[in-house]
Amino acid sequence: MQDHRMRVLLLTSGFQKNSSGGIAAFLFNFYREMDPRRIDADFVAIAYQCFDLYRKAIELLGGRLHCLNVHRFKGITGKRNYLKAVSQFLDEHEYDIIHIN
Repeated sequence: MQDHRMRVLLLTSGFQKNSSGGIAAFLFNFYREMDPRRIDADFVAIAYQCFDLYRKAIELLGGRLHCLNVHRFKGITGKRNYLKAVSQFLDEHEYDIIHIN
């Protein structure tokens, strides 16, 4: 029987450009405790790349970073753009678990 590595997506907004918020720090610390022999994880920022401070460490641990580049969330158009970007990303990638923060 072949072992299945669980695929996990950690999704958060980007908050502010060129900064890393508490949620990104929490998700990175959570990721460091995952067993890399059993779990593959991707990080997705909706807007700005809030994981830049952790990029090198995440990649050394085998994680991948993605940014959806949706910079406007207000109003119907912003929410539609956000949902479209997330939907398109999920159409192109397959995960066992999705954590949205």
